[in-house]
Formats: sequence, C-alpha cells, structure tokens
Amino acid sequence: MTAQLIGTIILWLIVAIIAIAIIVYLVNWLYRRSSKEVSFVRTGLFGERVVINGGAFVLPIIHDITPVNMNVLQMSVARARDDAIITKDRMRVDIDADFYVRVAPTRDAVALAAATLGRRTMEPERLHALLSGKFVSALRSVASEMNMIEMHEQRGTYLQRVKIAASEALAQNGLELETVALTDLDQT
Repeated sequence: MTAQLIGTIILWLIVAIIAIAIIVYLVNWLYRRSSKEVSFVRTGLFGERVVINGGAFVLPIIHDITPVNMNVLQMSVARARDDAIITKDRMRVDIDADFYVRVAPTRDAVALAAATLGRRTMEPERLHALLSGKFVSALRSVASEMNMIEMHEQRGTYLQRVKIAASEALAQNGLELETVALTDLDQT
C-alpha cells in the first residue's frame, strides 16, 4: 500500500465522518417528537398530520406546528352571592365545582383541539377563561330542573347530569370531561 492510497482513504474517512455528523445534526434539528404530555399537529406541505405518539419532520419555512397539551387540567368554577345558581324552586345556591378536562387521545380530537383552541391548551388560565362559560351554563341548566333539596340529597345525579351537559359542549373542541367534583353547595 502506498502513502498516496493511505492518504486518500484517510481523506474519504474524514469526509464521511463530517457528512454523517451533518446528517445527524440536521435530523436532530428537523425531527420533532411528541411525548405523553404534549402531542402536536403539523400543517403545511402535504397537509395536516397529527402526531400523538411518535414524531415527524418539521421544515422551518414549509411547516407549522401547534402543540396540544394532553394532561388533565383542573378548572374550578365558583358561583356565589349575585352570581349564585338559581334552582327550580327559585332558591339561590352557592356552588363550587371542579371540572377535570383533557384533550381526548384520538387523532380527530387532537386535530379539533388544535384547530379550535390552538396554543391555549398549553396555557390553562386562558383555556379556563374560554371554557368557564360552558361549565357555568351546564351548572345552571341542570340546577334549573332540580330544587335545592334534590341537588343536595342527590348530588350524584346532579353531577352526572352536569357532566353530560358539559361533555356535549366540550366535545365540540376535542375535549373530554373526566369528572366533575362538587366541593361546596350551600344556600346563598
């Protein structure tokens, strides 16, 4: 083996190592992975792609991503005094309720949440401000069909009906209601 041949082999090895390093850097920079806590929707070239468990290449100018929070979020609603809930028997009731909401872990729900809520899923305060009206509406509509004694003695029934009413409204945003907890119920 001549010195010229050895020099050529070493040169090609160095070029190959540099090329591999550049490719690894580009893949690391362009490939985005979702996690159990955050999925994303990639839009742009080749249409919409929902990534729940996995990853996708995201080209900076060609694609845009919308992250979607997959965690359960607690949203508290308190109605008291002037804002109290009015029951069927015209009693004013102070209510504190906690709603536990999350994005349903399906491709359609994640796409719908990204389209209707956008990045608000990553900001619980903004999401709460947007959804609190739906929760209050569900609490009020069910309370208007029950008197205060029924609400107190049949809390499970009241909460189940509130959950059904709120779930229908939340489904329009790709969200699902895990549970509703009534933390306080008292006459105003």
